[in-house]
Amino acid sequence: MRELTQKQENFVNCIFQGMTQREAWGKAGYSTRYPVPYIDSHACRLANKDKIKARLEELRQDAKSLLVADEIERKKILSEIARAKLAQFTDDAGVIDKRKLDSHAIQAIDEQRTGRGAAITKLRLHNPMHAIDLLNKMEKIYSSDTNINVDNRSINFIVRNKEEQEEIAKLVKKLNGHNTD
Repeated sequence: MRELTQKQENFVNCIFQGMTQREAWGKAGYSTRYPVPYIDSHACRLANKDKIKARLEELRQDAKSLLVADEIERKKILSEIARAKLAQFTDDAGVIDKRKLDSHAIQAIDEQRTGRGAAITKLRLHNPMHAIDLLNKMEKIYSSDTNINVDNRSINFIVRNKEEQEEIAKLVKKLNGHNTD
């Protein structure tokens, strides 16, 4: 597929920014001295060209990928939370340093004023164990198979009536260690 001309690229960018086809036509540098129906017809025809649609989809995919955190970014954030210590947000005197508060590890900052006008700032961090748990799940460290079957034999019963069904249920409970007698 041939590359877009500069006007076509401008048109696609204008559409991507949310302009109507008519607005994008004019902003892209195409002539607006024609009657509105002419402009609308040509703008519509341009917008429906395969290469224009492909470029617009490319821009949408790029924007989508920038909005969603990839696996590495998510792991970095969770690692930041898991490693955070209160001391890294305070100065040598133990006072919270507001310049150090740009962190994913911080869950909340609460400021209270005392009756004497002093401010008490409380810093709450996210639970590091939860972050570690999520990292372990991402790495598939935990076993997803919770059904451990030591004896892999199976028994199939053909049940003809309610009484047989009840007898089999008693037998299964007994075999599983739930003696009902």
